[in-house]
This record gives sequence, C-alpha cells and structure tokens, in this order.
Amino acid sequence: MNNFKVTEIQFFDTSYDWQVSETETQLIERYSANIVINDAFMIQCSGGHGEANTYTFPTSDEASWGDDDEQDAAEESYNFDEIVAQIEAAGFVNSFEYLKANGYTI
Repeated sequence: MNNFKVTEIQFFDTSYDWQVSETETQLIERYSANIVINDAFMIQCSGGHGEANTYTFPTSDEASWGDDDEQDAAEESYNFDEIVAQIEAAGFVNSFEYLKANGYTI
C-alpha cells in the first residue's frame, strides 16, 4: 500500500458577490485548490455554495506539480479513491474554510 501525504496546498478563492436586490449583495464562496501529494504530483479539488465538493486527478496537459511525466505516471498508476481516503483520514477536508486556513492563496 502506498503512503500518500499532503505536502502543499495552493488555494484559489473564486468567491463573488451575487446581486440579490437593487441594494443588496450576498457573498458566494467558491474555490479550487491544487493538493500536492508527496511533493511529487497533484490532485485538484473544488467546491462552493450549494454544490458538492469534488476531486479530480489531472493529466499533465491539464496541470502538474513539477514533472509532467511524474504527474502522468501517478494518474495512471495510483488508485484515486485510495489517495483521497488516506488524505481525508489524516485530516484533510475539501472545504472553503479548511483550504483557506491551511493553504496559501493564489
């Protein structure tokens, strides 16, 4: 069994003000994040107001942490559900509040 650990979090706050009336707005919190695993490859997560928080495993033509070949090898070799289960068991939370507090904002 592989040991997967979050080594860095890049947080992208894409929140915006929603016009609810002529004079009133409501902040809609939205985000995406790059979650670096073992300082070698990344998975991504996103979420927001009124929607499910999701994870994806990008190929290198979409995103990679450092080495495109390493990203593609990870995407092809590792069980995505196992990675997510391990990092969540270690305390990672795919939520706006957790990511903003534990990552660095881009």
